[in-house]
Amino acid sequence: MFYFVLPLLILKLYGGSIVNLYLTMENYMQNWYFNNLIYIILNSLINVIDIIDHHFARYVLITFFLIAYLLILRSSFTLLQKLYLISFFYMFLSHTVHQWYITLLVLFLPVCFSYSALYWSWIIGLTNITVYFFLKNKIWEDFMPVIIIEYLIIAVLIFLDIKKFMLNPKVSKTL
Repeated sequence: MFYFVLPLLILKLYGGSIVNLYLTMENYMQNWYFNNLIYIILNSLINVIDIIDHHFARYVLITFFLIAYLLILRSSFTLLQKLYLISFFYMFLSHTVHQWYITLLVLFLPVCFSYSALYWSWIIGLTNITVYFFLKNKIWEDFMPVIIIEYLIIAVLIFLDIKKFMLNPKVSKTL
């Protein structure tokens, strides 16, 4: 009885707040982006062909992620390598990447070392320059030089990490 009444009590007391939290998250996920060069390039290309809908770029990124996900699942990588790569590509192809999101990748470092996660956890702090310029100019716009450097080097490093995983399959074999 307790397990049935408690959720109803929580909904009664906090239902409006839960709905408001959901609506805020929905607004954020549909209308905002931050720190993703792939999304910015894809959205710009889509705008060039007169599709002025940022949702289309997000659907393309979701499709890219699903393809990467299926390829990773079918690979011969260890379980930890697969979990790391799925998490990495989720963030790499996401429309918003904040510093604390990369913490998930950093958690993999002790058991599945990755140059891309190590580098990304270091460089992502430089994206705070966007916040600095926003506070100074009241215009929210990604600082492209940092993002370009960030993503070009990450792309090279993830390629090297995948190559390393393929050449050394015994890494993380303990799980």
